[in-house]
Amino acid sequence: MASDPTVLIVTANIGGFEEPKRPVAQASDGIGVIDYKVVTETLPSRKSLSPRLRAKLPKMFAWDLYPGFDRYIWMDASMWMVRPDGVLWFLDQIGSGEIALFRHPSRTSIQQEADYLRVKMEEPGPDREYLCARYEGEDLAGQLRAIAQPGFVDDRLYAGTAFCYRPTAPIQAAMREWWWHTSRFHCNDQLSLPFALWTTGCDVRVIDENIFRASRLTRRRGYDPERRVAS
Repeated sequence: MASDPTVLIVTANIGGFEEPKRPVAQASDGIGVIDYKVVTETLPSRKSLSPRLRAKLPKMFAWDLYPGFDRYIWMDASMWMVRPDGVLWFLDQIGSGEIALFRHPSRTSIQQEADYLRVKMEEPGPDREYLCARYEGEDLAGQLRAIAQPGFVDDRLYAGTAFCYRPTAPIQAAMREWWWHTSRFHCNDQLSLPFALWTTGCDVRVIDENIFRASRLTRRRGYDPERRVAS
């Protein structure tokens, strides 16, 4: 009989962009271990990387940095669990799949996300200031060329804010691919996530809830999901 799964919840606060919130105490029925890791500057400093890009390391490589868990749950620092069955809910969402993700709440393709960035970064206003501070100088055109591969259909976009995965070989390969795109082309990691999962044939389970109205999650007060298009 299979043993109860072990779970690591991971978030990051590098550069002080957000203040991570610890989830409420989680029910452990049917779970072997639930651990929680807030990554700050305890990672190798990697001063050659910006704080925002350094935060992608635990997001994409928790399975390598903190090995030995059966499931990993990533939570952006702006989000946290507010019900004691949050971990059990995530495990139910992933089921026998390899990764469980929310759909993006506003857009349905990588191209739509790219168009949104282009338009909002050119229009005067607070959105332009917000987005340019994060993405000015990123290689959006190169990112779109990189995913224009035979067989890939751009018909989905995921919210990278919170997700659950098993550290299987395909998932590890997808995370490496995801990092390559994010570090090579554009730090808006939502632009490359669908492609990275497609390239390695991962078994994706879609969570049938809006991430910003999810039953087990909440976000910090004053947080505007439309203006934060990516982590």
